[in-house]
Amino acid sequence: MKQPINKSAMRKAGGPVKNPAPKTTGDRGNLVVRVPKNDDMRMYEIKDAMRTLMRAEEIKADKRMMGDVKKMAASDAQKLKKLC
Repeated sequence: MKQPINKSAMRKAGGPVKNPAPKTTGDRGNLVVRVPKNDDMRMYEIKDAMRTLMRAEEIKADKRMMGDVKKMAASDAQKLKKLC
């Protein structure tokens, strides 16, 4: 039979977290904790994403740059195939 939980001992130890932030794994396997963001931070992230998309369009329009990017991507793909 299970032992009843000693509530006073749990309070002394910090107790359980009622609403922990959801945890996810980042691109590189690092643990990323998502925290609620305020409106200013959210607005900054939106503007940053918009600038990134605009820059991506500039790169895609530059034929010479895209050619170099494709060559580098093909080279990297070859290196990865050797590892796998």
